[in-house]
Amino acid sequence: MAWTTVQFYSKAKALEQLSGFFDACAQVEIDDYRDYEKALAALKEAYEWLTKARSSGKDGKAEQLRLRVQHVENFVNARKMVKTDPETTVKMCFELLDQPEVETALRVGDVYALMVEWFHSQGQYEQAYDLITKMVARQIVLAPYLDAEMVQAICGSMGVPVPQDPTPAATQRAPDADEVEDQIDEDFDD
Repeated sequence: MAWTTVQFYSKAKALEQLSGFFDACAQVEIDDYRDYEKALAALKEAYEWLTKARSSGKDGKAEQLRLRVQHVENFVNARKMVKTDPETTVKMCFELLDQPEVETALRVGDVYALMVEWFHSQGQYEQAYDLITKMVARQIVLAPYLDAEMVQAICGSMGVPVPQDPTPAATQRAPDADEVEDQIDEDFDD
């Protein structure tokens, strides 16, 4: 399927739209499967096609895409190192969380979850609880990222109640497949 899509866009010389297709694929990998490795591959493909496009204003988009690739790549590397070099992993995660617009590349809840799970596995409940409170402060709903029993164990060891999931503020969501398809149709109609 992806190969025929590449052929279709390539023959139509719609390289910017092809880049958008791979970008949307990357977002699906993150949102639906939490597969950052596949998302990274798709983002790199999106960047490659965008740099080949001949359109005005692509430089700004390419720079944004390059930064997203960098953020995802850093998170993938942090996840790979968590068991062998946890201190570097935690440092990398905090650096990612400090980056402006990191939310455009990653689900920050996944970054926090990586650290919370590590600290929990090491019995470092105070650090894990501190990260949970930071998640709540950032209006991140815990349930999609953290196991409820683990959160209860962490809070129980600290002698505090389990925090209530915040009511998330209006968040920007990724377009679904139908919206991407509609956008592609509109691009070709122009």
